[in-house]
Amino acid sequence: MINPKVIVDLGAHVGFTSIYYSLIYESAIIFSIEASKKNYEFLSYNTKSFENIYTLQKVIYSKEGYVKFNEDNVFSYNNKINDSGKPTECITMNALMKYFEIEKIDLLKIDIEGAEAEILNTNNNWLNKVDNIIIELHRPYNIKELEKDLNKFGFEV
Repeated sequence: MINPKVIVDLGAHVGFTSIYYSLIYESAIIFSIEASKKNYEFLSYNTKSFENIYTLQKVIYSKEGYVKFNEDNVFSYNNKINDSGKPTECITMNALMKYFEIEKIDLLKIDIEGAEAEILNTNNNWLNKVDNIIIELHRPYNIKELEKDLNKFGFEV
């Protein structure tokens, strides 16, 4: 990957990675998705002067609708889907790609605090439109499961 044109940042937090990508890959279009309302406010503020960064505040998930999302943690980077959370709107990767009119993703960054298994092994044909993935895994999802989910789409882990 020399010069990505489309970058999707799932779990964009407050925007530091998206801003870094914007500075390194000036011609790329970056889509930054953050579930936490608090973090999204910072993400929007931090990226407002970057014309190539587009933001959306939703949970990325394997189905449309609502999930319970907990953002009451002391650490703003450790928010996740769980039973004690508040109903928060979620969107699938297919719907996200349709919403932003994304045909192909050159670089997909995933840091979604445990929901990665849900999007990578369910309704995952969108992976055919992704070239490269950078991911942070969270237990119980592990490298063997990641390999199983991605190998059928031609990825090497």
